[in-house]
Amino acid sequence: MMTNKKSKLKVRGDNKELKRIKNKVLLPILEKINSTERLNKYYRNIIDRLSVADCISLEMSKEIIDDFIFKNIILAGAVFVILFFFLKTILISFVFAISAVYISGYHKINNISKKMKIIEFKFPEAVQVFYDEYMVSSNVRNSLTHVSDKTKGSIQLLFETMIRRMYSGEDSVAAIDDMAETMNIFYAYAFAEILKLSLTDVGDISKEIGQLIKLMQED
Repeated sequence: MMTNKKSKLKVRGDNKELKRIKNKVLLPILEKINSTERLNKYYRNIIDRLSVADCISLEMSKEIIDDFIFKNIILAGAVFVILFFFLKTILISFVFAISAVYISGYHKINNISKKMKIIEFKFPEAVQVFYDEYMVSSNVRNSLTHVSDKTKGSIQLLFETMIRRMYSGEDSVAAIDDMAETMNIFYAYAFAEILKLSLTDVGDISKEIGQLIKLMQED
């Protein structure tokens, strides 16, 4: 019994030490990502897409991506050290280390993209649900909430996240743009532009939504 307790304490201690090392390694890299607009936008987009693709929270998605970055740093270091030990050439070892990270990253992003392809087919249905409610209520917020209530899984999470950001004091335009970039399809960008139009004094957007639905049906 005492041995089991000691083993558990040792495992917890090892996990805490690993987490400390991970945070120490990731901190300068994440700081660089956050300070570079283009890198930060790409990093956030991957987190958003993984969140929707796997139907998990943004916090969990960020943790998975950060863990993936950490593992790839370890991978690059291991490949470099092993090859340099045998080849004694820095350049070749470095090239192979970067190639290993690229292949690993490509596989991860491609896997997310494949899952998103399945979700893309459900997006027109969500726009139709929005349109049906908007024709009754003429209220964008009610219509978006209706989509969140009537859909399930990844699409529901996508709209819930956007609604929460739009109506909790955050930048509404940025929330809408992030939704479109997460889906990364023409119809999502078109829907986003119509939603942004509703934030102005344009008034009714039923005509624009109707045209978008007609376009999707013809496709």
